[in-house]
Amino acid sequence: MKIEYITNSQVNETGASSLEEFADKHGLVMQVFERSASISTPAQRYYARFEDTEVMGRGVLRGVYGEGPNPDAAIKDYASRIAGTRIAVKAYTDKRREFEVPNSLTYD
Repeated sequence: MKIEYITNSQVNETGASSLEEFADKHGLVMQVFERSASISTPAQRYYARFEDTEVMGRGVLRGVYGEGPNPDAAIKDYASRIAGTRIAVKAYTDKRREFEVPNSLTYD
């Protein structure tokens, strides 16, 4: 059984306020996906998330993504969903990184 202990010194905090600054600072890649018209509503045609990233909370990792009728709306929704959370990048690898996402995270 593999056990990983994450100490506070391994958690990076940031003061970045825009999604772009936050992503650039931490080397994160935004992925935007288009759903097939046959399985989506126009309001949920696109979904977005950072590559290999999950939100931490209550002892579990959750896949979180933003949705919208176009890529920008999906990214903006994602920014609002992860603002004020703690995220794990590549959580199940030896390259795991964790970050506190600012409450004031925005995407315009």
